[in-house]
Amino acid sequence: ANSGTRYVSVSGIPAFDETGRFVGYRGVGRHINERKRAEAEHRSHLWFLESMDRVNRGMQGTQDLQQMLSDILLATLDIFACDRAWLIYPCDPDAPSWHAVMEHTRPQFPGAFALQVELPVDRDVAAAFAATRAAPGAVLFGADYDLKIPAFAADRFAVRSQIAMAIDAKADKPYLFGLHQCSRARAWTAEEQRLFQEIGRRLSDAISALSTLRSLRDSERKLDAAQRIAHVGWWERDFGTNGVALSEEVQQ
Repeated sequence: ANSGTRYVSVSGIPAFDETGRFVGYRGVGRHINERKRAEAEHRSHLWFLESMDRVNRGMQGTQDLQQMLSDILLATLDIFACDRAWLIYPCDPDAPSWHAVMEHTRPQFPGAFALQVELPVDRDVAAAFAATRAAPGAVLFGADYDLKIPAFAADRFAVRSQIAMAIDAKADKPYLFGLHQCSRARAWTAEEQRLFQEIGRRLSDAISALSTLRSLRDSERKLDAAQRIAHVGWWERDFGTNGVALSEEVQQ
């Protein structure tokens, strides 16, 4: 026989015998498993869309990379109701150390970002980095999963469950994006894994775009400085409007 939860809708009226004594109910019942399943799918889909809208607004709200990372991780911490949301660099099993780029936590569970130091890549951390880089999406860590939480993180930061994903943001090496549950062991649902992976992909795109923009602005500042030092300028003529644009050096 099939096991599991079954939902039934029942309606009826009280029944009485010829003396007026209550003897039970008379009515009909029907299975509503499909309706309940459809309602659950609708709630899950709505949660996904509302969560991604919140994350997207965090990405579009600023062109400052650090502020963007802070806004996204803060939103992610709340969306998943976890204890710590973080981004570390580099996700490289051969690197000597790693550091937290950005992090948001519950007050009782401060993490690596508060330390502001480089932490060593030991054997357990290297194995975790390698596992996430080899996976196509989210990787789960904990007592109930094949991959165990690195001993250093479990002891130092009270981590009991972890979900993580390597992010290729066009940097020299990948970042690692993750969530910690410290107050209890947690089983990450399929819906949570799907949302986490989508946030990771959007985060990768946002970091790449803002890093490129920052590099471009740095290059423009360096070019302006070089022109001032060398007394070299530029000019540009628009033949459609017959207008001419001149750099500051040319105007002097």
